[in-house]
Amino acid sequence: EIPLGDYKLPPVDLLDKETGEPNAGDIKIYSAIIQKTLQNFDIPVEIAEVNIGPTVTQYAFKPAEGIKLSRITALQNDLALALAAHPLRIEAPIPGKALVGIEIPNKIRAQVRLRDLVESEGFKNSPSPLVFALGRDVSGSPVITDLAKMPHVMVAGATGSGKTIALNNLILSLLYRNSPAQLRFILVDPKRVEFPVYNDLPHLLTPVILDIQRTINALKWLTKEMERRFLVFAKARVRDIKSYHALHAQEPIPYIVLIIDELADLMATRGKEIEGMIVRLAQMARAVGI
Repeated sequence: EIPLGDYKLPPVDLLDKETGEPNAGDIKIYSAIIQKTLQNFDIPVEIAEVNIGPTVTQYAFKPAEGIKLSRITALQNDLALALAAHPLRIEAPIPGKALVGIEIPNKIRAQVRLRDLVESEGFKNSPSPLVFALGRDVSGSPVITDLAKMPHVMVAGATGSGKTIALNNLILSLLYRNSPAQLRFILVDPKRVEFPVYNDLPHLLTPVILDIQRTINALKWLTKEMERRFLVFAKARVRDIKSYHALHAQEPIPYIVLIIDELADLMATRGKEIEGMIVRLAQMARAVGI
């Protein structure tokens, strides 16, 4: 563990608390409709549990023995019509359970706030410095994940679906855990409007990068820094940043997290140069903490 030194972590009361409850509609009626619709197609089921999440409610049921799952998944459109719910998702089977799940959008969605996730036990008690809050799952439990285990993330989705918000959550989660001695950021924002608010952060290695040439220079520098760290680790006879910190806590090497908003735009303009460097960093740099 790298000590925080004289750096104070930001207080959680800067963030809004969660307000409002999700409204799933009439659960009994929906459960009955699911059972009746499947019964019409000779698929007897028993509703086992109902999980109300922030945006969808999951109805988990146990099909009778000998029923093929493909018969249930083929009825997606019939169920959507009977429930007058669109889009509807069937999860067959639910991971880790002997149940099939039908997810129906809630009548009223609840907003998931970062504060309650940062205050959750999973976030506070995680040993890794690079954990961040993803949100809540179908049953409303916090989803906390570790960037170091991932080792890289691609956030995809349609316009307006919240990709940049997800990146902001990632940045804020990491700020609630790390001092500048533990973690450094390189932020790239070709849109020029999202990340400049972070320009005063002591964690930034360079001001927020807005143009393509500087992005390429940053990627070249990161590749060189990766090679330099491998040499340092080879001399110290350690294989990754974790084992290096275990032996050399007094001279820490910070993690570096590179975040690129609108990667597609950079790929469209200078794809060949950028792709080679990103692939190289993605394959090798995680061991040295990049």
